[in-house]
Amino acid sequence: MTQPPPHGPHQPHQPPHGPQSAGYGYPPPGPQPPKKGLSWWAITGISIAGVFAFLIVLGLIVGPQDTEDTASSKPTAVEESPKPSKPATTAPVKPSPSKTAAPTSAPPSPSPTIDMDKIREAAGLPPSPKPDARAAYLAALNAIDTRIIKPNKEDQAVSRGINQCGSIKRHPEDKAKLAEWALDRFTVNTRLPEIATPDTGARINTAVHEHLCPDF
Repeated sequence: MTQPPPHGPHQPHQPPHGPQSAGYGYPPPGPQPPKKGLSWWAITGISIAGVFAFLIVLGLIVGPQDTEDTASSKPTAVEESPKPSKPATTAPVKPSPSKTAAPTSAPPSPSPTIDMDKIREAAGLPPSPKPDARAAYLAALNAIDTRIIKPNKEDQAVSRGINQCGSIKRHPEDKAKLAEWALDRFTVNTRLPEIATPDTGARINTAVHEHLCPDF
């Protein structure tokens, strides 16, 4: 009685370990068919597509900047300054004939005269001397010294004599003071110092009192 094979009735005998080889009664494996790779046209198409994709991405990145650069590089229009307008010509204005003012028939009013006698009277001084008294007074001064009356200053000598009358009226008893004031008033002390003595002052005071204000 035969024993059945250990691997079942329909299983061929296999070696216990490793691949089948010729050593176990199997023919050696034949040459494997070459694996199919990508064709040249497929590689070329992929490369071209990648280049186009790169150019598109580059255009999106660089495009706005190029646009701005192009816009900024364009020269701006120069504003033209406005042309000066021609001044408007105006017709010359003819001067209107001036109207002459009608002469007034009323004569100008005379300026008021100053009454020196009233002013002197209000100040307590005598009025202007009469012609005879005036001549006698000037002669008395010339008898003292002809230089007391300045040249062509007879009116000045009369005016100073009238002022001396005011001192005589206020201080009739002070003879020394009246002589000193007479030398000062007729500028004898400054112009004629060689005759500026109390006697000269007393004589001037006497001429004034007798001819200009005998009532003082």
